[in-house]
Amino acid sequence: MSKILIIEDEKDIRDLIEQVLNIEGYEVVTAVNGKKGIELAQKLLPDLIICDVNMPEIDGFGVIDFLRKKKSTSTIPFIFLTARADKKDIREGMNLGADDYLNKPFTIDELKQSIETRLARTRVINDAAREKLEELRSSISMSLPHELKTPLNGIIGFAEALANDINNLNKHEIVDMAKMLLIDAYRLDKTIEKYLLFAHLQFLNNNKEVLEQIKKSETEINHEIVWKLIGSKISALNRNEDLKLQIDNAYLKIHADYLK
Repeated sequence: MSKILIIEDEKDIRDLIEQVLNIEGYEVVTAVNGKKGIELAQKLLPDLIICDVNMPEIDGFGVIDFLRKKKSTSTIPFIFLTARADKKDIREGMNLGADDYLNKPFTIDELKQSIETRLARTRVINDAAREKLEELRSSISMSLPHELKTPLNGIIGFAEALANDINNLNKHEIVDMAKMLLIDAYRLDKTIEKYLLFAHLQFLNNNKEVLEQIKKSETEINHEIVWKLIGSKISALNRNEDLKLQIDNAYLKIHADYLK
């Protein structure tokens, strides 16, 4: 059962819409003004919001502007009710992320059709996201075992040699095995990081709002940060003398995780 939030300050209209939607089998929640509507939207996370444009304190534009900026409510389908048919007002609402407009007075059939269309579109998007996720799971389950087993076999092999035959090994052999253990461990760690990143990118591909927020990220970069990220790996390979860093402090238009 889909949950619909109605934000309307006119009681007669609010009650009429609630009655119609109850008959249609929807779970209905109502709010008498924009402020209450924002609170309920964040608390209940409805499947769809129907909101009047002209309301005291916080009007419909203020409601959608606030909710579209919140991650939890940014993708909820939003239908405006308005007695104003001015193209400028309609364009403003669409620019803020409205999915549809119903001009007062509207018919019951117009209301039902608008709701059904928005909910159907949401179902299609959710089904596509689930299908993509299932494809990702299948792809990972097929290739991940091999990619993990290769370095893991090296780690197990060298660890067994050290555990079972360490008394017959000289210092240089032990050091060489330890280095190989470290190299395989780094390879395994990198493989896991790549798969996690791939899964995350697949998630972002189906969540455009989150992606847009990430695109606005900014990260400071300096010598200390760069050395912290790569210094340990350079040291493990005894290549400290080969690395020369000259990093100017700067702010980059990139999320910190992706910079790393």
